[in-house]
Amino acid sequence: MSQRYAGHDSIKRCGVWQMIVASLFVASICGCGRQSAASPASNALAPERAATHPEHIAQQSEAAFGSSQALNLPASSIPVDHSSTTPLTVPELVKLSGKPCETAPTGLKCLSEGFDFELSPDCAKSGYYAGVRNPAGASLLNGVPPHDTVERAVLPQGQLVCVQVVARPGKHPAYLFVTAIPAAKIEACPGCGKYGERKVAWRARRIPSSCVEIAAGRYEGGCAMGWVDSNDMELMGTLK
Repeated sequence: MSQRYAGHDSIKRCGVWQMIVASLFVASICGCGRQSAASPASNALAPERAATHPEHIAQQSEAAFGSSQALNLPASSIPVDHSSTTPLTVPELVKLSGKPCETAPTGLKCLSEGFDFELSPDCAKSGYYAGVRNPAGASLLNGVPPHDTVERAVLPQGQLVCVQVVARPGKHPAYLFVTAIPAAKIEACPGCGKYGERKVAWRARRIPSSCVEIAAGRYEGGCAMGWVDSNDMELMGTLK
């Protein structure tokens, strides 16, 4: 009898262990189900974080440097060899003005579709000066319209400029590549008494320093350079 009861007791214990193992197995399955159910939610959050992260970086960049347009158009990126103290050359001027020519310069001239370009690296030598006469100012553009009409700055009425490239669709100038002349060089323009250095309204980031002429036609520092509509300007000297 004792052996029979002992065997029966063993069977009962075995059954209990089987029930425990089965319960653990079911619990593990439920746990996996809960984990799997939670996974889509966590995965759904990941794209949202990924989407907002670049936006956050862009906002930080704009807060530090201004708009993305301004970042793409820093006036300080104008390619001038600031280490040189020799007069500005024709090839440098072509590069400086955004390479408007489609033909290689011949002397002080080059051509592109719709325009003849007259180059004057040293505006003083040619007497190429102009002043902003438009009460609303003159938009300083990144390139010759209509190809590039992004505004670098607005030159106020009364600003004197050195004209280094003249774009003519015919006989008369249409657009001028100019540099706003710093106060120290105003006397270089005879008969320009009503014009001088004014406060430029910048639309793009610039070097926070004064504009100076380090050689004939070669400027460095926070200089306002770009293309203006000749209708906003009064042409002076020999510029007609």
